Amino acid sequence: MKSSLKKELRKNRYIVQPVVGDSMMPMLDERSDAVRLVKYPKKLKEGDIPLYRSGGKYVLHRIIQVKKFYCITKGDNRSVTEKVPKRKIIAVADGYFKSGRFISFGDPEYVAYCRKVISPDYFYISPELVYTAKLYIAAVGESFPPYPEPDIDWEKITAICKRQKISASVYFAVSKISDSIPVEIFSQFRAEYDKNLRKEILFEQERKAIFEALEAAGVLYMPLKGIVINTLYPHRGMRQFADNDILYPEESRAQVSKIFQSRDYNSKLSSDVHDVYLKSPIYNFEMHRTLFASDSPYASFFSDIWQRAHRKSGSYEYIMKDEDFYIYFLAHFAKHYYGGGCGIRFCGDLYILKKYLFEKPGFDKSYVENAIKKLSLCDFEKEICEFTRHIFDLGNFSDIKTLSAFMTTSPYGDIEQQVIKEIKSKGKVKFILKKVFLPYARMKKTFPVLSVLPPLLPFFWAFRLISCIADKNKRKSAFFQMKIWKNTEIKKSNNRSV
Repeated sequence: MKSSLKKELRKNRYIVQPVVGDSMMPMLDERSDAVRLVKYPKKLKEGDIPLYRSGGKYVLHRIIQVKKFYCITKGDNRSVTEKVPKRKIIAVADGYFKSGRFISFGDPEYVAYCRKVISPDYFYISPELVYTAKLYIAAVGESFPPYPEPDIDWEKITAICKRQKISASVYFAVSKISDSIPVEIFSQFRAEYDKNLRKEILFEQERKAIFEALEAAGVLYMPLKGIVINTLYPHRGMRQFADNDILYPEESRAQVSKIFQSRDYNSKLSSDVHDVYLKSPIYNFEMHRTLFASDSPYASFFSDIWQRAHRKSGSYEYIMKDEDFYIYFLAHFAKHYYGGGCGIRFCGDLYILKKYLFEKPGFDKSYVENAIKKLSLCDFEKEICEFTRHIFDLGNFSDIKTLSAFMTTSPYGDIEQQVIKEIKSKGKVKFILKKVFLPYARMKKTFPVLSVLPPLLPFFWAFRLISCIADKNKRKSAFFQMKIWKNTEIKKSNNRSV
């Protein structure tokens, strides 16, 4: 396509291309708009919108800084910047078609818009994102949702809900205003809820069988995360979750593996924290040997969690005490929030959890306060709890930057955001060194022989690198992270990103 575009531009003064994606909203809407592309000029400037290839795809983003051999670009509806070599630029837009009307880049209204969006303070959030958040909050909080504006795009809302994994929750809000929603859209929400309810029932049945197998084998186990939180939601089938998280002792790893193999599960993913067991069509179990990696700031606090948990009478099942469960949830939330980000469902879980626990007789708030202070989570809890209180209890959506951060990522964050945040905090050199040479504490978790033979560490570093190259999925992930590393302009990104 690259060569054909250049040929067309040589033959014609310009070409018109329809818009794909939402990264240039509100200026360009993929459902109706198009751009007019001209030959790549000798001199580029801030505000220009070049077409270039990135990650095998064609990208149309705005230039926010021009350097000698490259440009820094960003979508008007994105916060992440990208370093683009000038040699990769194929063409540059000189105008666009909005609802059939051509708007030149010399148009005074466009010039004013361009000046605004290249400012470091510019921020945009679509009305569909805001309204989807309001629907979700009304559903979880069991309040009546606001009626939609006449021009709201329901297809975008359904897409946001699917990406955020909140369709089943939002169903409970849209069912209250079904007379204001297109019939086919309401049917989609109903279908998503029915699908999730069926999945929840199947998960419960399979989880019961796994628990029985663990009991028979005498393996201690402790349900985590969604297994517990799901029961606190006001309606069955309301909260979507993709896996079952269960903690068990490290020394029982072989027994646990045998149990899942006997039930035809495949184990292809593992880390120093957990092993993942998968079985078609939907079954996914994350079996945790520890709650956090050894180099996590939260690891030491939870190292004796088995001693602090309550064992069910006549069973091998342990239940984390309420205070520890809340602290664990908060630490897990912070890990995602400061890593690759996280979706609005984390806020829903926090709202439900606080509503249940903090009103429960005997809940020790002073224990929680001391723990989060020790874990340096005070500022995070204050910020997130305040934001959650504003949107759930007060209906205040004025903090659109935080709202957008939750609504524009996937439920558990994006690897691109995680990599960029790591690079910003550590620098490019330390980021690479950490990825290539994992610390000894983490390596011996993966390779236990290192506990007795530490001098073999360099050999296992080399083995790990070779394994990464040989494994297609790991190799793909590594190359993707290296691409982000290469394209990240740290100083400018820190100044420009919102």
